[in-house]
Amino acid sequence: MLPKSTSHKTVGDTFTIKHNDLMISIEEAYSIKRTILQAGKNPRISKIVIDNREAKGVWPQNVNKIWEETITEALNFNIKVVSLTNSHTAAMQINRISRVAGISDISKAFFGDMNDEVRAFLNA
Repeated sequence: MLPKSTSHKTVGDTFTIKHNDLMISIEEAYSIKRTILQAGKNPRISKIVIDNREAKGVWPQNVNKIWEETITEALNFNIKVVSLTNSHTAAMQINRISRVAGISDISKAFFGDMNDEVRAFLNA
């Protein structure tokens, strides 16, 4: 079951999942992973936006591995994944994970709102 601090919606070809609290359990992280991967299997979805702009706290260290697995598995769906963050540090960390995994062309983090730069990446 998703944490109460997580919500999601689909608009057009974009699936958005929003987090308001990053302090979650391993079970909740796996639930989020399943939700994201299920969206990625939908042939109508070509973009996933992970919105962490209003999230409090930091992901527990043991949850980071689950996010790495999720990003890697999302490669199978040929979709773009964007993370919107509330800090430059978080964006840099996510972008480092994407670079190391060799997927920076489809997975990128941005500090701030959904702006022209984010839309350009999603639509490239």
